[in-house]
Amino acid sequence: MSHRLIAQAVATNPAVSLHGARQRAFSFWFRRLVYTQIWEDPRADLLAMECDGTTRIVTIASGGCNALNYLVAKPASVDAVDINPAQIALARLKL
Repeated sequence: MSHRLIAQAVATNPAVSLHGARQRAFSFWFRRLVYTQIWEDPRADLLAMECDGTTRIVTIASGGCNALNYLVAKPASVDAVDINPAQIALARLKL
């Protein structure tokens, strides 16, 4: 039952579309993963990661706040990924 509810919540585009296929793949791969809605503290993340100029960071875009905060540590790269293209667009606007 919960797998079906998660799949329905994630799959908002037609299955035959590129976005729909990606959404369904995401809900399948992460069907046991629950991403809680909390605010992460990028300062705590940076301390835990011990970033330096060689560190490569991959983060969920989610509007770009954390990804942009990670730039303070001057890592080698920050890649923001998200299943929702609107979140990527927002992160790009903020950048």
